Amino acid sequence: MKVGRNDPCPCGKLKPDGEPVKFKKCCLSKAEVMPIPKKERRIMNFSRKDFICKPYRPCPKCHKIRFGLVFSAGGINSFSRECFECWHRDS
Repeated sequence: MKVGRNDPCPCGKLKPDGEPVKFKKCCLSKAEVMPIPKKERRIMNFSRKDFICKPYRPCPKCHKIRFGLVFSAGGINSFSRECFECWHRDS
């Protein structure tokens, strides 16, 4: 849980009157200097198969019903067909 600036300092330091010292007056500057641990690196792997989608048709080369649509970066009107099995392409 994150400590707010006006919350009591988690180190437990007290003022002379017995009140807890605010985090911003005590350890906030130390917390800003401390290095923040790096988050666990997440890696996503994609293959060409991830971009071939329905509707599937029979492939002209291998005749399996795995000849799907591949949309390019040009937009929704820009696509080609590619076989999921033998990688045959047709524009």
